[in-house]
Amino acid sequence: MSTANAASLEEDLEAAYDGAEGEEDAEGVEPEAEAEESAEAAPEEGAEGGEAAEAEATDESEQPGIEAPQHWKAEYRETFNKLPADAQQFLLERHRDMEADYTRKTQEIADFRREYDTVAQMVAPHAQGWQMQGMSPIQGLQQLLGWKQAMDTDPAGAIQHLAQVSGVDLQKLIEDAPYVDPRTQELEQRLQAMQAQMQQATTLQQQQQQHALLDGIRAFETTADENGAPRYPHAARVWDQMTALVQSGRAQGNTIPEMLASAYEQAVWSDPELRSEMLAQQQRAEASRKSQQAAKAKRASVNPKGKGDGASAVSNSLEDDIASVIDDLS
Repeated sequence: MSTANAASLEEDLEAAYDGAEGEEDAEGVEPEAEAEESAEAAPEEGAEGGEAAEAEATDESEQPGIEAPQHWKAEYRETFNKLPADAQQFLLERHRDMEADYTRKTQEIADFRREYDTVAQMVAPHAQGWQMQGMSPIQGLQQLLGWKQAMDTDPAGAIQHLAQVSGVDLQKLIEDAPYVDPRTQELEQRLQAMQAQMQQATTLQQQQQQHALLDGIRAFETTADENGAPRYPHAARVWDQMTALVQSGRAQGNTIPEMLASAYEQAVWSDPELRSEMLAQQQRAEASRKSQQAAKAKRASVNPKGKGDGASAVSNSLEDDIASVIDDLS
């Protein structure tokens, strides 16, 4: 709370306290004649009046007192507690109004200060230059705003006037400017446009190639064999070797999946462990193929009409196939 508010609060407390004491003194002085008349009053009125006064005193004593704000000084609270209830109520309301007004004005000043600080930071780099020209920051800002208004209303006149006050010869600037052939300028503009189009086409082509590469990799990774199993189960293991083969041009194929398949075969074959697995897998596949052929031949040799020679020939061929498969497996 400011010093002015504290002084005003102290004056209000003293005035309210003095007024309350004056009222009590005035009420306490009663002419003797009135005292005698009161003594001669009827006993019934005295009794009734005594009862009413006693009830009023009881009511006042039962009413809770108004406490002074805790942030007040001790002497202020002590003086406040001596005041009548109506004086305390009046003083508290006036004090709240003063504090509310003080808070509102303090907030307004803080808002203004924030805005002013922003403007001051913008003006600070130019303050010394304005000072050398004999201008204050306010005058400098007024000059800038004046030039802004002139450029908005009459740009050509504003530029001429600015060049004049700045000592710049516009005609000399035009004469000193290098001559540019209009046809050359047009060709340069066309060349720049063509370069921009080529750059755009190159960027588009790169994006398309990248998308095609991603699609080819996905197709390679999702390729399955006739049984539905992944055709290239070791791709993750030999991916680095595959990449090197593709980049070196040793992977053959017209499409990305074909090139990746060629690189996969070469990478797997160059790995001894994977090569052994691949050979074993090929042997199993060949044995399975021959077994299927043998079973097919056996079914074909069954002759319900009993043609002897033909059945015997087929039977001999079947036995040969089975024997061949057993030899391959052993």
